[in-house]
Amino acid sequence: MQGIESKGIQSNPSDSAPRCAKCSYSFADLSAIERCPECGSSILESLAAQQHREQGRRITSPKQVWGMPVYDFVVRAGQTPESQHARGWVAIGPKASGGIAIGAIARGYIAIGAVSMGGVTMGATSIGVLPLGALAIGGAATGGLGIGLFAQGPMSIGLAAQGNVAIGVLTRGQVVIAPVEVLGRSTATMSANFFDTLSPIIGNTSSGLSPSNGLVWATALLAMLGVLVCLLVRVQARAK
Repeated sequence: MQGIESKGIQSNPSDSAPRCAKCSYSFADLSAIERCPECGSSILESLAAQQHREQGRRITSPKQVWGMPVYDFVVRAGQTPESQHARGWVAIGPKASGGIAIGAIARGYIAIGAVSMGGVTMGATSIGVLPLGALAIGGAATGGLGIGLFAQGPMSIGLAAQGNVAIGVLTRGQVVIAPVEVLGRSTATMSANFFDTLSPIIGNTSSGLSPSNGLVWATALLAMLGVLVCLLVRVQARAK
C-alpha cells in the first residue's frame, strides 16, 4: 500500500493582510498608493479606517499633572486592550484608572464601576477604604454584604458590624454573632455605646442601611472628595 504523505496546513499570508473597508478585498501584495481592484476605493483611506478601529477614539487633556493627563475619556473603544483603558485624574472608559475613575472596571482615589477599587468606591463589587456596593470589602464597608473593619448591610462581617445579620466584636442587628466578653468587658454594653455614638452618621437601623443617614453621608462624602480632587488638579494644571 502506498503511504499517504501528511502535509502541514500553512496559513495564507493574505489572511492577515489589511482589507478594504468597503468590500473586504485583501490588500496583500498591493501598495498603499493604489486603489482596491474590486471597488476602486483608496487603500490609504481603508488603512486609516482600520487604524481608527484598532485605536478607537478618545479625548485626552494635553496638560499633565504629575505625569498623568488631567482628563482622559474613551469615547469609542478600539480593538486593542490599551485603547479601552482610560488613564487620567478624571478617567472615563470601559476600564478606567486615575484620580476619579468611572468605568466597568474602575480603579482610583474615587472609583465608580461594576467592579471598583481604590479609596472611595461604588459598584456592584466595591473594594476600598470607603466601599459602597452589593459586595463591599474594605475599611468602612456598606453593602448587601459588607466586610470590613466597620461593616453595615443586610449581612455584615467586621470588627464592628451592623445589619440584619451582624458578625463581629461590636454588633447591632436582628441576629448578632459576637463574643460575650472582650478583656473582661461586656460586648453588648460596648456595642450599645459604640453605635449610639455613631448613629447620627451611620444610621440607627438593624438592617444597617439608613437612607436618611448612612447612604446620604456616603454620597455626600463622595461628592466632597470629588470636588477636592478636581480643585487640586485644576490648581496643579494652572501652575504648569
